[in-house]
Amino acid sequence: PNFASGAKKLPTRTLMMAFWMLCRAGSHAAVLGAGATLPARLYAEATFAYRAAGVASTYEGVGSGEGIRLLKGEEPVDFVGCDANLTAEDYADVPDLVMYPALATAVVPAYHVPGVRRLVLSRRVLSMIFLGDIRYWNDTSISELNPDIELPCHEITVVVRSDVSGTTESFTKALAAFNQSFEGLIGRSSLPDWSKGRAQYKESHLNKGVVSILTVVAYTVGYVVLADAVANDLDYARIDDSSGNYIEASETTVRLAMAERGNDLVRNPTVAVDLVDPRGQGAWPIAGLTYFVLRRNDTKDDCRLRRDTVEFLQWYYTSDIIERRIFHRYDSFVALPSIASGVVATALAADVLCANGLPAANTSAEEEEERIVRVWTPQVTLGVFFFLSSMYAEVESDVTIANIPYDPNMMLRIPEGDLFITSFQLSPEL
Repeated sequence: PNFASGAKKLPTRTLMMAFWMLCRAGSHAAVLGAGATLPARLYAEATFAYRAAGVASTYEGVGSGEGIRLLKGEEPVDFVGCDANLTAEDYADVPDLVMYPALATAVVPAYHVPGVRRLVLSRRVLSMIFLGDIRYWNDTSISELNPDIELPCHEITVVVRSDVSGTTESFTKALAAFNQSFEGLIGRSSLPDWSKGRAQYKESHLNKGVVSILTVVAYTVGYVVLADAVANDLDYARIDDSSGNYIEASETTVRLAMAERGNDLVRNPTVAVDLVDPRGQGAWPIAGLTYFVLRRNDTKDDCRLRRDTVEFLQWYYTSDIIERRIFHRYDSFVALPSIASGVVATALAADVLCANGLPAANTSAEEEEERIVRVWTPQVTLGVFFFLSSMYAEVESDVTIANIPYDPNMMLRIPEGDLFITSFQLSPEL
């Protein structure tokens, strides 16, 4: 298209939706996921690896809140990554939402103070910084914990998320557990009202927005997932466990936090489990689970796509590729215990249904209808597209391409889901 100079730029979400619709127009509908930015790196690699199984899949990190919005509406998304617990309002809007734990990780207090490495912060001091009760980096409460570090007399800028975020929910839950004053003023929420605090706050969108500010703006502190801190070489503070020992966020300390709630994961794999403020020695106190969220019922009347979605998620929970290769590369993330993964995979197979009310996992390919792709084609190029369609039939015998000629000068209302060719130019070689 030849856009005029004054044309409006399409928003990112619109462009993303356009890309997803192109995925849907192919021979096999792609399995499409969206949501939490916390596990986006790992999910993107998992969907890429799964393409070797012959099913296209993709994941976009748009934030937990935006992912749930997509799942509630009519947008083409099959599963959502979500760090935040579903609310009563979510279930009231869409009663058939169901969530399954996917992995655990740490949220860390990352900071940018020139010349300062390996900072130590107590739980209470951390909560007071985000509350605004500690305003300067050389405050006595911080310097006493770091006697060997010369801290600057500079005001602290606190960087927080501006969008609905499971990362924020895990972090504020922990701070509320550390400090009753934080609980009373800011509270625990995926989108708290930071204006109630007394700090100098700076808001940004998504984890990558917080990372960007922490990278370039000095004397800042914020909260990000451990994977993003490591990937972007951000400094992050050690904090004390329940026994008063100062520990660093790592795969080991997160695994210890998850171990305390292992039985809960197995007993009911569709109920949210809280990992913050664990009692065990050496357990990271700001850990959290992230979840896959699906609709229990089929809203698209596409049982094949439902089965592909379930099979992808079951592969995620049981594949050696995930356990030994992808998680091994991302040691900031911790896989569920194998027994919990098996329970979740079994629950998925029973819970996710096709439009006929039967589990999607039990639907065979022979039970599916013939797939028809309707292509609206300019009359002048109809012969070319008939030729292309016949060639494609040799590759995908179970797909019928229906070429529908139209006059470009006529006003048309194209049915939703059809492919519309607006222009076609033959090269001189043809």
